Amino acid sequence: MGKKKKVKDEPAIENKLRIYVRKFIKFNEHLCKKLNRSQKLFYVGIWAMLFTFFANFVAPIEFVRVWLVITFFVFICGIISDLLFIYDKLWKTHLGKGVILIIYAFTLNFAYAFSSVIVNDVVMFQSLSLTYTVNFVAILLIPLIAILLSFVVFGVFIIISQLYAVIAITISDMKPIECLKGLVPDKVENYFKTTLVLRILIYSSAFGAISAIAKSSMPKYEEFIYSATKSFIYHLEAIQHSRCSLEPGEKSIIVSDEEIVVVSKTKGKYSFKPQLCKPKLLGMKEK
Repeated sequence: MGKKKKVKDEPAIENKLRIYVRKFIKFNEHLCKKLNRSQKLFYVGIWAMLFTFFANFVAPIEFVRVWLVITFFVFICGIISDLLFIYDKLWKTHLGKGVILIIYAFTLNFAYAFSSVIVNDVVMFQSLSLTYTVNFVAILLIPLIAILLSFVVFGVFIIISQLYAVIAITISDMKPIECLKGLVPDKVENYFKTTLVLRILIYSSAFGAISAIAKSSMPKYEEFIYSATKSFIYHLEAIQHSRCSLEPGEKSIIVSDEEIVVVSKTKGKYSFKPQLCKPKLLGMKEK
């Protein structure tokens, strides 16, 4: 009798599970229809985070780490979606275009200035001819610039979020005011209070994670930039067949008509040594 009762209970449990699954799917479909792109990404990220949390108790640590990376990636995509939305809104106005172009010009100028400092620090001598190396280093600095911009974005978000919260909460009272028509948006996103709280938590967590990753990887990143810069100069920009006399395996960087920087590689290490140019033609003439 006990076995028959168990057999009868099993289909009933399966049916209940199916009903709960169907209700859950319908709830998600109904909810996702009301969410914008960023909210959907945050919503998926929350479920991924919950899954990662419970998997931590039963799954191998490697599996948990993979899902932790996936969760972080989804949240970052949500933040990027917010930034793209802001970018699109700004680009549609003349003032917004001006702000974006100023930020672009400042960032580009900063990248080139910083890359010039690094190149000068590598060569240890004035050399304005290494334009390709400066461009190369500026590209390598993109991750660092992105991290610095994340600090700026986080600070701006804290300021804007407060203004957004005030507008979102009082928007229904502000709409009838004639002087505010055209200034106050007609509508805000659904679940704006919940989304605002989630944004603060997600942005803060992402900012902390990026800061921790940057702090731990910065020494290796700096070493990589200097190593790549030296290699780029030696293999691509330094002149092998110079008008100045060089020893075998040496290359030169032209500083002026009388000055060069000799670049050499010994046992995997690069060296940069400034010296006066000894023209090959002068030596041939003396002979």
